[in-house]
Amino acid sequence: DIRILKYSFFSIAEFGLIHRMNSDYKQFQVFNNIETLNTFTNLLSDNKIDFEVENNSKIFDPSFANNDFEKEYIVKIHPNDFEKVYDLEEEIIKNEIQNTPEDYYLFDYNNSELLDIVNKRDEWNGFDYYLAKKILNDRGNLITEEKIIEIKKERIEELKKPTEIKSIWIILLYIITILGIFLPLFIGLSSIIYGYFIRSMKKTLPNGESVYQFSEKDRKHGTVFLFGGIFFFIFWILFFALK
Repeated sequence: DIRILKYSFFSIAEFGLIHRMNSDYKQFQVFNNIETLNTFTNLLSDNKIDFEVENNSKIFDPSFANNDFEKEYIVKIHPNDFEKVYDLEEEIIKNEIQNTPEDYYLFDYNNSELLDIVNKRDEWNGFDYYLAKKILNDRGNLITEEKIIEIKKERIEELKKPTEIKSIWIILLYIITILGIFLPLFIGLSSIIYGYFIRSMKKTLPNGESVYQFSEKDRKHGTVFLFGGIFFFIFWILFFALK
């Protein structure tokens, strides 16, 4: 079940199908190449896993180079399917790894660098992740299933930690919100946008779980910016309407 969420004329031609967004689906992987994307989505379709494809590619490339790095296709699946897809990937990649060229760049990595890949699976593609594990095992640094489970738990806890907004930015946003008393609509609108972003922004963890991007303290500040902006925005609308 393919769903295209954001699209241009070109994405319609490439995929042919457009469906409405399912808000329960979370980002699983990003692709810059349509062929690689098709291979992955075929894998999902063959295993009856529903997904969405969001096309964030630039509509117009001023260089006319048709550069793959200008293209971005985000595959989203239901969080309950994350582990199942990881397992499917592993089965396929295990066969591909056997034919890896001897000059592949990961073979030049030391054990510490390879372990960093294993620890941060969410930052690497599946092939490099599983190859890093294989190289470590071949070098006598056994990565057991128990160790993988431990690594996953530690990584999830690390990624759960909220982003702290620097005090200078909080102060600046309070100033912007207060300026809404004296300046017209666009100041209030800015406070609404920033406040909503800080208050509501979430991130998806590798296990499919969604957590707030910012700390509870910063989200409280975001609430002040949001409702302060709404108040002054309405105030100026009424001021000009009744003037």
